[in-house]
Amino acid sequence: MPSPVLASSSQSGAPNRRPTHNPKSNLAGITFETSHGRFVCLFWQSTTGDIWQSRFLVARSCKWELWSTVLVAGGAKQETPLAAVTWANGLKQSVFFLDDSNIIHERLSTDSGQTWEDGSLNNMTIGVGSKSKLAAAADSPLQDNITLKVALYYQDRWGEIRQLRYLHDPLCMVTGAENFRDRWTPGSRCPASPIKGSSITAGLDYKAHKSSWIYYVLPSGAVEQANWPTGMAACDSYFSGAGTGPWIR
Repeated sequence: MPSPVLASSSQSGAPNRRPTHNPKSNLAGITFETSHGRFVCLFWQSTTGDIWQSRFLVARSCKWELWSTVLVAGGAKQETPLAAVTWANGLKQSVFFLDDSNIIHERLSTDSGQTWEDGSLNNMTIGVGSKSKLAAAADSPLQDNITLKVALYYQDRWGEIRQLRYLHDPLCMVTGAENFRDRWTPGSRCPASPIKGSSITAGLDYKAHKSSWIYYVLPSGAVEQANWPTGMAACDSYFSGAGTGPWIR
C-alpha cells in the first residue's frame, strides 16, 4: 500500500506546499468503492483560499488512513460554499465553489481526484446571490457509458433557488434530450421563498431516474422539501410537490 502523498493539480501553486485548514471553511464530501477499500474524500478550504481534497482510505478493518491531500483549485472566495459529486465509481469527480464575484466554478477530475482541470460549467458565467449556498447531486452510475444526470442548486440575488443540470447520455437513452446532452443547461426555479443564505441539500433517485429533490429553510425556521417528480428523466422544466416537513420547528 503506498504511503499518503501531498500533491497539487496542474493549476498554479508550488507542488508540495503544506496547506493550513481554515477553521471557518465549508466542507463537501464524496465516497466510492475500489479494490483497495472504500475512499472517503473531503473537500475543504485553506487559509489562503485554495480548495483541497483529502482522500481517506477506509480499509476492510474500518481503519481510516490518509491516502493523499491534493490541490484542487485556487481563486475561491473565503468561506465559499462547496458542493461535490462523483460518478463512474469514483473515476470522475466534480467540485463546485464561488469566486469573489460570486460566480460558480467547476473543477473536474477524470482520474479519481489525482489531477484537476476546469469543468464545462465555467463557460456559462453563472452569478449567484452573495449569501448563496450550493448543493449538488448525481445519480452516480458505476460505469461511464451509462446515462448520468447531475443537478446543481443555488440561490440567485433575489433568494430564489435555481437549478443547473448536466446530462451525459452516450447511448442516447433519454428521449428528446438532443439539446441537453453533455452540456450544462439552466433548469427550473423553485417558487418557494427560503431565507437568503439558506442551507440547501439535494438528492437524485439513481434507481428510477425519475425524481430529484431539495431541502431548504423557510423564514419561519421550518425545513421544506420540494421535488421534481420526472424532471431529470424527461428534461422537463417544471417544479412541483413542495411540502413542509413536520420534524423541525
